[in-house]
Amino acid sequence: MASRTSILNRLKNTRVLLVLALVVVYAGATAYYVMSDTSVRGLTVKMFSLSRFCTEDSGIADRIVTYNVAGSVWSNHSLRTSITNLQFTLVVDGVRVETVNGQNVSFDPGNGSSFLLAFKDPSVDPRSLSSSPKVVLSLTARVSAGFASSTLTRSDSLLQDFGTTSC
Repeated sequence: MASRTSILNRLKNTRVLLVLALVVVYAGATAYYVMSDTSVRGLTVKMFSLSRFCTEDSGIADRIVTYNVAGSVWSNHSLRTSITNLQFTLVVDGVRVETVNGQNVSFDPGNGSSFLLAFKDPSVDPRSLSSSPKVVLSLTARVSAGFASSTLTRSDSLLQDFGTTSC
């Protein structure tokens, strides 16, 4: 009888330890998934510098308006983040200027990646440009961190004072 109780106690102890181990594994996996998801959804894009100028195209008699945008992309959260299939779109006063592709990047927590982009708009008349347009830069990309991956669009906007209406 004593050996039977001893075996039952061991089985109960083993079950308790197994349940505890499963709870710890589940809690760890859940915490890692939450960190993964917040790292993906915490993606931020920011413009730091914007300039506008006109260039002459050899094949076109008119001048082409070019916008140079310098900025950065990062995630506010705690896991290494990878961004692929980057597409940057520039919209000026509600009119889409151009979409350009960016290079795939990865960065660790607390870091990011900078970019310098040129957007050309041959269809706009340089003599009719607004001196203070609203500029919106949108980034659409596949973002991955840990277990999570998603295609997201993030934007930044600013009201830029170029000083003159033409370039």
